[in-house]
Amino acid sequence: MVRYFTVVFYSPWFEEMGREGVERVLRDDLKYRFVKNEHNGSWWEKGNKIATFIGLVNWNLLYRKVFVEEVDRNKVRFIYHFSWFTNVGVLISAARGELGYLQQVFKVEKMEVERLR
Repeated sequence: MVRYFTVVFYSPWFEEMGREGVERVLRDDLKYRFVKNEHNGSWWEKGNKIATFIGLVNWNLLYRKVFVEEVDRNKVRFIYHFSWFTNVGVLISAARGELGYLQQVFKVEKMEVERLR
């Protein structure tokens, strides 16, 4: 079982920079590791599995996988996946800095948290 939350960003930046621009931000700016491509998006990971297992909630150490999906020309969905024993409320609080950074870089007009599980 996995806990996750979904964030959708709306911005004309995506139309201009495309999937490559989003991947560059994840790889170069946020230091995510590329996992694999799928037909509708790509998987990225960051953090330390051992630190997560022992219960650390530091965002930089917390292991997570992110599926990045281009929904529309101006809409990109990020689905953050975490270990089942991680508290979703803590995750969103911890993710605030990263989500704020993505809002600035993507010049987001609107951001929605679609789902928490």
